[in-house]
Amino acid sequence: MNYYKMTNQQKNQVIAELCGWTRPKCDRIGGCLKETGARSGFVWLCKCDIDERPLPHYTSDLNACAEMEKVLTDGQYDTFEQELAQVVKYTHHDNWPEPSGLRPVISATAAQRAEAFLRVHGQWI
Repeated sequence: MNYYKMTNQQKNQVIAELCGWTRPKCDRIGGCLKETGARSGFVWLCKCDIDERPLPHYTSDLNACAEMEKVLTDGQYDTFEQELAQVVKYTHHDNWPEPSGLRPVISATAAQRAEAFLRVHGQWI
């Protein structure tokens, strides 16, 4: 799969799976993967496997990104910071991280954070 050509919905699905979300095999009515609306796509089971919820919009919602980042281990988070710096084209300086120079990283969009997360997991080629 060419991840550069993935739609935002496909990226959101991959990230959701990496965060522990699963697709329900069938809904309670007996149909498979019931539609929930144009924006949300399908109902998925959250990590707790109890709730059915719309898929988070990691590529456009910074709150969803905050939840996504919570699943990273310390080592993965270090890699995430490096990948995010690359995504926002931050140029490392000898005094990294200098607070005044971190604006591009701190101001990264949800789409940029989602890309860095996918890179950490080897899902962005």
